[in-house]
Formats: sequence, C-alpha cells, structure tokens
Amino acid sequence: MGLKQFLFGKLNRKIISGFLVIGLLFIALGGFSLYQCAKIQDISEEEIYKGMTHLNNTWTLMEIQRHKEIASNNYLFLNTESEGWKADYFYEKEHLKNTYQEYYSESCEHVKLWLKKYHKNIQLFDVKIEEAFELHEQKADLEIIKTKAVEANEYSRIAYEDYLKKIIAHIQEDHIEPAKQQVTTKLDNSKIVILITSIVALLLSVFVGYFISRGIVKPIKQLSSSAYKMEGGDFDAKVNIKTGDELERLGNTFNKVLKVLSIRNKEHKQLERAKTEFLSITSHELRSPMTPMKAQLQMLIENYFGKVNLEQKESLNIVLKNTERLDDIIRDFLEISRIEVARLKFKFVRADIRKYAQRLIKEMVGFMPKKRITIATRIGKIPIIESDPNRIMQVLRNLISNAIKFTPKNGKIIISIGLGEGVIKFSVQDNGVGIKPEDQRRLFEPFFQAEQIIDVGKSGTGLGLAISKGIVETQGGKIWFKSEFGKGTTFFFTVPLRPVKKIMPIRLLFSSKTEIDEKIKKILIDVLGPMGEKEFERLEKSGGISEESVIRYIKLLEEKGILKKEVIEQFKNKILFISGKTQKIKSEELAKEGLIKKNKRGKNEN
Repeated sequence: MGLKQFLFGKLNRKIISGFLVIGLLFIALGGFSLYQCAKIQDISEEEIYKGMTHLNNTWTLMEIQRHKEIASNNYLFLNTESEGWKADYFYEKEHLKNTYQEYYSESCEHVKLWLKKYHKNIQLFDVKIEEAFELHEQKADLEIIKTKAVEANEYSRIAYEDYLKKIIAHIQEDHIEPAKQQVTTKLDNSKIVILITSIVALLLSVFVGYFISRGIVKPIKQLSSSAYKMEGGDFDAKVNIKTGDELERLGNTFNKVLKVLSIRNKEHKQLERAKTEFLSITSHELRSPMTPMKAQLQMLIENYFGKVNLEQKESLNIVLKNTERLDDIIRDFLEISRIEVARLKFKFVRADIRKYAQRLIKEMVGFMPKKRITIATRIGKIPIIESDPNRIMQVLRNLISNAIKFTPKNGKIIISIGLGEGVIKFSVQDNGVGIKPEDQRRLFEPFFQAEQIIDVGKSGTGLGLAISKGIVETQGGKIWFKSEFGKGTTFFFTVPLRPVKKIMPIRLLFSSKTEIDEKIKKILIDVLGPMGEKEFERLEKSGGISEESVIRYIKLLEEKGILKKEVIEQFKNKILFISGKTQKIKSEELAKEGLIKKNKRGKNEN
C-alpha cells in the first residue's frame, strides 16, 4: 500500500476523521478551561492590585509618620541644640502632607473619610509637637515639654491604629472577599461547564467511535463468520458489505472467491458422484456375466460337456477360482459404491443382537478347522434395539474371519460384546501376527494389505475392512483397533442404540488415511505451534491418529485450560470437518426410552 493510498483511502479517512473530531472536542474543552483560568487570573490580579495599592500607600504614610516622631522626639528629649532634627521633622511633615494629598485624590469616598480623620489626628499631633518646640526654645520646664510630647504621640497613635484597622478591614471586605467570591463562583461555574462539556465530549467520542468501529468491525465480523462457514464447507456464505471503502472491495473479492470455490466444489461433487456411479454401473455390468461364466466352468469340470483330463480339470479349477475371486472383488466394489452414494440398504428390525452373534460365532468355529483355533466369548446384557442385525453380523463376520486367518494354529480368539455409553461395543481379540506400526495408519484404506498379512498366504481383496468401516460409520458408530506387532490385534466397533435411518455418504474408495493424518498434523501445528508436530507424533505412538483420539486430546486441553474456549471449538470443528461428524446420544435420552437403566447412584446398568 502506497503512502498516498494509506493517507487518502476511504477507510483511513474515516479513522482519521473520527480521531480528528475527538481531538477537536478535547482541544475545545482545553481552550475553554484556559479561558476560564485567564478570567480568574484577571479578577485576582485586579483585586490584588487594588489591595496592594492601599497597603503601599498606608505603608508610606505610616513610614513618614514614624520618621516625624523620631525627629521630634530626638529634638525634644535628647538635650541637643542641633537644628537638624527639627529640620527633619518639618521635612517629613511636608512630605506626609504631599503623600496624603496624592493618596486622598485617588481614593474612594469612604477611604477619603478615613483619611480625613487620620489627617485631623496628625494635625493635632503637629500642633502639640510644635507647642513643645516653642516651650523647648523658651527653656521651659522639661516635664511640661514631655507632657506636650506625650499628648502629641497619643494623637499619632490614634491616627495610626484607627486608620490601619479600617484600611485592612476595607481591603478584606471590598477586595479580598469579593475577589474570593468571584473566583469561587467562576470556579464552580467552570466545573459545571467543564463537566457538562466533558460528558458531551465523551458521548460524542463514544458515538463517533461506535460509528467508526461499527463501520469497520461489523464487516470484519461478517468476513470472519463467512470464512468460518467456508472452512466448514459452506460456500454460499456470502457477505453483504456496503461501506463504500476498502472493506467493501474486500467483501466483493471474498464473494468472488466463494463463487469460484462453490463452482469447484460442485464440480468436485459431480465428479465424485460420476466416479461412484461409474464404478457402480461398471461393477454391476461386470458381475452380470460372472454367474453364467462360473456355471459353465463348473459344468465343464463336472464333465457335462464331455470328459476332461486331469490337467484340463486343474486348469479349469484355477480359472474358476480366479473367477470367484473376481466376483468377490466386483461384489465388494458394488458394496463400496453403494456406501459412497448413501444407497447401502438397511433393514431395521427390533432384534436381540446376542442371539445373532451367538449363531454367527458357532458358524465361524467351523471356519478353517485344521487350525484348531479356540473362540471364547464375553457377552454381557444388552438391550433389544432397532437395527439391521445382518449388517452388524457382516462386520463381525469379517473381523472374526480376519482374526482366524492371522492367528497361528491352536491360537485363541476372544469375542466381547457389551453396553457402552449410548452404544453396543464389540471387540475381536486375537494372538496372531499383529500389524506393523507403519501399516497401522493405512489399514482401513481400500486395497491396502500389510506385508505380514500377505506373508501368511491368506490375502483377500483388501476391501473387507473398508466396507466394515463404511457400514459402521454410516450408522454413526466407530471402528478402530489396537495392535502390537508379533503379539496380536484387537478390533473394536460400536453400534448406536438408536439407529441412523438417514444414510449419509461415506468416502472410502479414494479416501486417504495418510492425507487425512497430514491435514490433522497441519491443524495441530497451526493451533499449538512447534509443539503440534511433537504432539502429533505422541498421539500416533500412543494408539494411532483417529477422530476419537484427537477429540479426546482436545477435551484434555480444554479441561487443563491450555487453550481458550473459542480456539477449542474451532479446533474441534476442523477435526470433525476432516474426519466426518459422529452422532452422539446422551445416556439420559436412552434411559427415557428404556434402552438402558440407571441405578440409585445415577450410573448406567447393563
């Protein structure tokens, strides 16, 4: 972004204008405060100046009067014949007269009254002093002179004290108190005006701030919400931003991106649908001639069209065997294609799953009798539920069949069925060859066969576990395993107590466990930073990467308060989006329907 665009962009102008308005409001408030302070200063200076003028004039009068008293006393009572003291007295007398007249002319009427009274007492002082001067020149008795001088000093003292009290009271009442009152009034008025102005400025600031933030935050929230929906696969979550600035242009660009992604998503879905339909049609068309081919081969082997020799029969048996294998592959293809387009058929009935399982286990005892494998069962109390027992047995049969294939002679298989939290939980445990860690991540991928499976010479189509996964997850259940190489494997799967009758498509054929794991790894790194890679490796080693293990890990982070709730929710939604959501049923709802019971302590009973 260039400097010109930054300074003159519409969004920048809004922000700068808002701050400018707020700044001008507070500048105006500061200017008013300075104006009020200046007025208060003018009042104070004017009244203080008047009071100081009175004090200075009073000080001058009193100082001259004191010098007169000193001069007269020295002349009269120090037995000196010097005419200097007498001359000083008359000089100060004239000086006092001039100062008095100047002060008098500048004073107000009531101060003039006090000055007249003061001047009258000073005149009486002068009269008595000058009488004492004459007596002194006449060599009168010293006591008589002293009496005159004392009388004169009394007039001076009265003049001094009387005027001083009145002028101080005048300064206090006519200057200091009014000034104080004016300043107080001005300050009070200023406080009210400043308070009102501050409130108005604050409200205007809030309004301007709200207006600007609303114009910025609201579009950003729209973009954030739409981006969040887009992340969840909703490509129709367009934004409607009409701000006339850069945010509107960003919103328009975002909508264009959504449009492109929506088109790509539709094309991808169409491609997936076309792929699945192609596989379904192709598999169906391929299987159609398989039945007569097998029938004809069997008739050839049984000499219906003439006797065949031993070599010909062996060759025909090889062809028949591979034809049957090809038929199995095509049948599995059809099954997978039905799962991927949500056309897998379920026949829901209220059934006792235990009876179906017990019947199946009896049948599987006779599978590969030469291996003499022991099958033990641990079947707990489970409720009669509405389900498709044949589909459940299809999964269980596949897991038991695999367990028998990869368990050594005289081995043991343990089959457990019990009630979990809102589900019936099945497990098939063997003590066979186990699965290598590097193969465990890809075990449910179509056509994948681990090396140790191939080594035992019992390879199949590689689609059985993928089909089992599709059947289980279509019903909102889970399928997983635990395995230790050389020590055996345990497969688990769950069936919800409440059936899922709205069948959802499940990606199987072109889903990649490795690709999904890489996406999960990337999410962990995005959320946890550099620790995400180590946590991914730890989860992988502790039982493999699955939706269940990652969700459990997210809950652990939430319980420990390591991540904020908003981050946890986004984290969980991303994982569910990659892996596919699982229906969850609360035990309280199941108890209401009579599928499970609660004991007195509130715990589930089987």
